[in-house]
Amino acid sequence: VLYKKYGVKDRKSGKKDNMKIHYRIQGKEIEIVRCFGTDRSVRVPEVIDGMPVTKVSAYAFSARKDREEKDIFLCESEEAVLFGQEEHLLAGWEIEEVRLPNTLKEIGNYIFYGCKKLRRLEFSDSLTQIGSGAFTGCSGLKELHVHMLAGEKSCVKEILGDLWQRI
Repeated sequence: VLYKKYGVKDRKSGKKDNMKIHYRIQGKEIEIVRCFGTDRSVRVPEVIDGMPVTKVSAYAFSARKDREEKDIFLCESEEAVLFGQEEHLLAGWEIEEVRLPNTLKEIGNYIFYGCKKLRRLEFSDSLTQIGSGAFTGCSGLKELHVHMLAGEKSCVKEILGDLWQRI
């Protein structure tokens, strides 16, 4: 496991992220595999080690993932070294809000499977590929915030199609 540090500060609250991120390098892009932290709000960084974060893998935020990945790298926020024992897997019932970066293009199958307390999701129109069953078991999702950067097309239609039984 290769170790990297990053620092992200929330523009509104000024609060720093306290997370450890497991990721893979795919060419010159980053794929997020899992996140660990102390907060129920997750903000995926736009860049790790100078490479854009463009994908979040299948079951990344699901507590029902069969096995953990091998051959991954670890990226840790500057504040993460302070939380030690309090850290937990940010998945399933542990997350309420997820903010995906403007660089993200794809989310994997069942990424939010069983995330019953997920109530808010924020992303941009660069996200164009949604894995099947991405929102299975997300009965608490109430807010979608979409940043229309290119202004042409977004994946909102696909997300609403996946959520149709719960709206």
